[in-house]
Amino acid sequence: MPIKNESLVTSECAELGELQVTHQDTVAKRLGKRPIQLWMVTTVTCSVVVLTAFAGFAHWRFGSLRGGLSYLAGERLIVDHHTKSFGELATGDERTVVFTVINLAGREVQILGAKVDCSCVKVDVDGLPRLVAHGAEARIGVLVRSAKKTGKVSEVVVIYTDNPDVPRLTLRVLGEFRE
Repeated sequence: MPIKNESLVTSECAELGELQVTHQDTVAKRLGKRPIQLWMVTTVTCSVVVLTAFAGFAHWRFGSLRGGLSYLAGERLIVDHHTKSFGELATGDERTVVFTVINLAGREVQILGAKVDCSCVKVDVDGLPRLVAHGAEARIGVLVRSAKKTGKVSEVVVIYTDNPDVPRLTLRVLGEFRE
């Protein structure tokens, strides 16, 4: 049912203290909703669109939503995933897990070295120290060799950089050793 000239209010009506009908009020009446309900629906819809767009961009640019959130938090050395699984390994097998580090620090960053606590994990240190230009990516290979032990494994790998804001990146590989 059309509404006739409800959004037009003269200055005399406003001076008399009559209710001024806004465009939002008009739209809300046409939809059968109160203005606050219309505002809530609009806000929620816009929020969902923005969050979906951010999630898509973060996954495209950083490889994960966590990478995008890390960037928003001020981190400028972004790791695609801080934790990766190598799956299951039988005794004597080995597998390489690759981490990608994106440098958004505004300057070149050098990856100096790495430290691991278990002899079953080895970081590919060929070419270290490695210079990573601003905007570039560096791939860090972590080789996991199954040991004589069996069971679930979770090992920490610490990568050292010359960036004073992020002197260490902590990565984790996890999986299971089987006989």
